[in-house]
Amino acid sequence: MKILVVDDDNDFADGMAEMLTLFGHAVHTAYTCDDGIAAATQGPFDLALIDIGLAGRNGADCARELGKLGSAARCILMTGYSTDALKNMDISVKEFTVLRKPVKPEDLEPYLTD
Repeated sequence: MKILVVDDDNDFADGMAEMLTLFGHAVHTAYTCDDGIAAATQGPFDLALIDIGLAGRNGADCARELGKLGSAARCILMTGYSTDALKNMDISVKEFTVLRKPVKPEDLEPYLTD
C-alpha cells in the first residue's frame, strides 16, 4: 500500500513511517497539513494516517481536503485527545475512523490490506 502519514510530532511520524515500511508499505511522511496536501497532489495514496492535533489546520480539516482532492482512498485520524477534549476544541470527527495514540500495529492491521 501507498500510505501518507501526517503528524507534526516528527518522532511519532518517523516512527510510524518506519514501522509501516518494515511491513512492506511505501510511506511518505509530512509534518504539516499543507505538506500532506502537497504530497497528495503528486499522486494518490491508499491510506492517510493524520494526527488530529496538527498545528494550523486540524487533522479533520486536512482529511476533508484530501477527500476533496480524491487523493486518499481512506483517511484515518489519530489522537491522544479524549472525546471530551475534541468536543471542547470543536473538532468534529464523526465521519472518520479515529485511532488512539499510541497507535499499535494491531490497531492498524484491519486497514492495511489492499
